[in-house]
Amino acid sequence: MNTFRDKKKVRERDDGRWTTDDTSLVSRPSSLLCLRRGTRARGTILIVTIWVVLVLAGLALVFARSMRIAAIVSANHVASLKAESVAAGASEYIMAQLAAGEEETGDLMDSEPYEAVELGEDYFWVLRSNLEDDDKFDYGLTDEAGKINLNSASEEMLLRLPGMTAELAASIIDWRDEDSEISPGGAEDEYYLLLSEPYSCKNSPLETVDEILLIKGASEELLYGEDTNLNGILDDNENDGDLSEPDDNRNGRLDTGFYDYVTVYSVEENVDSEGNERININDAQSRGDIQSLLQEILKEERVLEVMSMVPTNPSFDNILDFYYMTRLEFDEFTQIADRLTTSDEETMPGIVNVNTA
Repeated sequence: MNTFRDKKKVRERDDGRWTTDDTSLVSRPSSLLCLRRGTRARGTILIVTIWVVLVLAGLALVFARSMRIAAIVSANHVASLKAESVAAGASEYIMAQLAAGEEETGDLMDSEPYEAVELGEDYFWVLRSNLEDDDKFDYGLTDEAGKINLNSASEEMLLRLPGMTAELAASIIDWRDEDSEISPGGAEDEYYLLLSEPYSCKNSPLETVDEILLIKGASEELLYGEDTNLNGILDDNENDGDLSEPDDNRNGRLDTGFYDYVTVYSVEENVDSEGNERININDAQSRGDIQSLLQEILKEERVLEVMSMVPTNPSFDNILDFYYMTRLEFDEFTQIADRLTTSDEETMPGIVNVNTA
């Protein structure tokens, strides 16, 4: 160690050197230099170590979060596949009941077979709207043939739906027909192409009931009413006024739109109850077939009377027009009604089943 040559008082200068009172310079002791250098090195190592730990901790948190998200995604995927399997099983269950026939399954409209049906470790329910009590769920099948088909209903029939407006009824006709002529109050491309998000008038049949929301004059309020989730139950948010969606009148009742009264799916084969081809009363070449059919149930004089009222170039909207025009007796008409049709198409959409309507 270096020592001072005299015993005069020494002090440290700003430049790191040592001086005596007589201003002569001396060297710093080597032990102090080593001490300062060691302290600085250890401080640097500590700071670097802290940063490394922080980075590693951050990476660990990110990795843990990624793993958690991956686990949730996997669980959701498994649940989705499971739900799809249950839905497929429910469909097969219902199809089996329909195939078995009413003799074995009882009334297919009954709610009992469709509530909490066990399928493996899971259960399924078949919900339908409860038009009689909006406080209880209803379970069972819904006969789509008991509804008005939007693709075949006349404008007059559409106007009889609850809440239907003349504008929307006319626009539905324009949306589904093949021409570009605008019905009074309706709409074609001229209207739809001027919207903020333009699209063309479809001019073909509707594929879903919800498609009606694309049509001029339609709204969720008209279609769904207060039952926007379509569960048929008066939920709290459907009876709270303007506090939450949807808007409702807070009257303690579920005011529905016309969704439950319409369909686009009802269709039946154009054959009679025995599977035989029907007679098209709009085909002028079918006069002989009509006469032969009448001869099976009527006397010749009555047959000639009825046939005299059948036009040469018929254009019946439905078989009831034939009934009124030919002045058949009701019991006479009921004997031949199933044998008649107004179209040569293999299937006929929109035939309403009055027993389930």
